[in-house]
Amino acid sequence: MQRGAYKRACVAYAKQAGVPVPNSIDYRDTYGEPARSLTKRIQTRNKIKPDGNITPETLLVVGRFLPGPLAWRAATCMELVTGPLEVWGNNLGPYVQQIQKLGSELSPGAWPWCAATTSWAYRCAGWKSWAAFCKSEHEAYVPAWVAAARAGKYGMSIVANPRLARRGDAICFDWGAGDGTHDHIGLIRRRPNPATLNVLTVEGNTSPGTEGSQDDGGGMWLRTRNAARPQLLIRIT
Repeated sequence: MQRGAYKRACVAYAKQAGVPVPNSIDYRDTYGEPARSLTKRIQTRNKIKPDGNITPETLLVVGRFLPGPLAWRAATCMELVTGPLEVWGNNLGPYVQQIQKLGSELSPGAWPWCAATTSWAYRCAGWKSWAAFCKSEHEAYVPAWVAAARAGKYGMSIVANPRLARRGDAICFDWGAGDGTHDHIGLIRRRPNPATLNVLTVEGNTSPGTEGSQDDGGGMWLRTRNAARPQLLIRIT
């Protein structure tokens, strides 16, 4: 999923950085040895463990070269690392710790990482206001994202009509009986169904289905949600 876009981003980065590109690389949605070899070369150049895998650290290097506008690139970064990421215990695992470190100014640890994931993805994509946002706000806390968007800071705004949501917009979920405090955040993968307002998302720190915690799950998963109130949509530019 999105691996063809990832390989194009790697080639674009490599050409800019002077990294040799394997002649046999292709752009199908597969991940063979040529792409793995190029990834290792990029990782070595950037002092990342050269395992050839598509890691959060690697996406920080090549994410801005992904196709599409900022929001599309952010959503693609999250899609590229979907799977069960908590492998050492609750909120713990090598990819989780990378996401926490790269998406937040907090030290990695056993804390919920959905907002740090959104922050990491937009940083990878090239969000120019990322550093200012992290310096001034609680970037790992969903209500801080909501407050910043309502204030119109850092190129953030509220999408009042969920039918106008786009790929890469952030969706904040209020699962506390509509108490006005948003508990969880992810990114939209596809525009909502105009009749039902059902929307496809990609989310960190959730479960792959309705069983298990929806805001403290064990991985990065593709989900179907509903974008109607009390959910809140944020656009980042």
